[in-house]
Amino acid sequence: MRHINPKLKSYLEQALSTPEHLLCAAALACVGIHEEGGDNRGELVELFQETVGVAEREAWCLSFIQSLIAFVEATAWFPKLSEIPATEHCLTLWQTAPQGLRLAEPQSGCIALWQHGSTQNGHAEIVLGVLSGGSLLTVGGNTGDGSGIVREGDGVYLRLRPRKSGDFKELGFLKVF
Repeated sequence: MRHINPKLKSYLEQALSTPEHLLCAAALACVGIHEEGGDNRGELVELFQETVGVAEREAWCLSFIQSLIAFVEATAWFPKLSEIPATEHCLTLWQTAPQGLRLAEPQSGCIALWQHGSTQNGHAEIVLGVLSGGSLLTVGGNTGDGSGIVREGDGVYLRLRPRKSGDFKELGFLKVF
């Protein structure tokens, strides 16, 4: 049998201990995926979009998260399915998610949702953790590596997010499992 680094073994055991941990590990594994061939395009981006709809070059931040949720559910390691509604629209998710999924404060493995100004546009990311001072460590799709919240970026990035950012207001947080 191959020798497994004890730190890696510990990380894998933790990643498989809860659906939230597996969701976070899957999100981290996707960091570095980028659009290819234009805005909101590319083989993996279109696969994310098809999780809850048709790939029509639409924003894909929530489709990315829906794909991760589908992955965790497909593993069958955890018997409980998510109650997160199947939608690719951030504001629709916030409005239609069961009230029992709303969290007063963010926690690891939840979805963070923001609204862009007073528009119907939003952005969503997976929260990996909350740092002292309240900033969020997140992984998001269709974002960028610049400052602030970017809802039309070019890939999947690990980000340090302030709770408030420019024209984006925090809608809230949803427990996934």
